[in-house]
Amino acid sequence: VPVVLVVLVAVAILSLPSALIDDQALARLTIEWTWLQPIGLAVLGASTAFAVWARIALGTSWSVGPRVIGDRRLRTSGPYAVTRHPIYTGVLGMLIGTALVSGVAASIGVVLVGLAIVELKIQREERLLLATFPDEYPGYRRRVPQLIPGLAALHR
Repeated sequence: VPVVLVVLVAVAILSLPSALIDDQALARLTIEWTWLQPIGLAVLGASTAFAVWARIALGTSWSVGPRVIGDRRLRTSGPYAVTRHPIYTGVLGMLIGTALVSGVAASIGVVLVGLAIVELKIQREERLLLATFPDEYPGYRRRVPQLIPGLAALHR
């Protein structure tokens, strides 16, 4: 199943309740913790900058689907020294930041769907990277966490 199709179906499913729920019901799902909004903006801004930095670092090797193009070298410096999948780290951070800014509890569902989609993409990319860089990737995979900096459990 193409990832784009999964994303479109997930967005449609997550959008359906807000289309069917009236404003009063949506207001009941809203968390009015205004102190979270500046934190959300900071997370959103930092995550966006991190994702853009990672995209720039990839240069001509970036593609929508998992494939090796461009200069065919494994990136291990810059944002790729922080996490193995910094663009996905940034995207998930953007979703979390948006959820905190919006205050809508239902946004947590969007974050969870985003995490599931990212995990599916990562599994495909990891297989490709292991096949393309059989000498370099296993060591890199042991040294650098998959998504979240500092979590030793994700170093595999």
